[in-house]
Amino acid sequence: MGLSTNLHSGNGGVKKPHRYRPGTIAVREIHKSSEDEIRAEKNPRPFDEDDIALVKNYVTKSDEPKPKRLRIAKDTKKSSSTLNMPKRPLTGFFIFV
Repeated sequence: MGLSTNLHSGNGGVKKPHRYRPGTIAVREIHKSSEDEIRAEKNPRPFDEDDIALVKNYVTKSDEPKPKRLRIAKDTKKSSSTLNMPKRPLTGFFIFV
């Protein structure tokens, strides 16, 4: 007889829509996503031409010799003995003792 109470309530005889309890839909979505993940693990998608091309490209690049970085050694004695002096004389702000 709950139906009669909904029909004759103060809202003009309009029945309330069905509502799930809080958290029911969230739990359903979690279960569905975990089932999809398990299904994807059992049946992985086959490789297509793009995937094969990417793998071939990666393999060929990894086989190529990588350019070596050359480190240029500076002569420390030479750079410490010669001072980098400006071409024109400094005036006004510096006093040389």
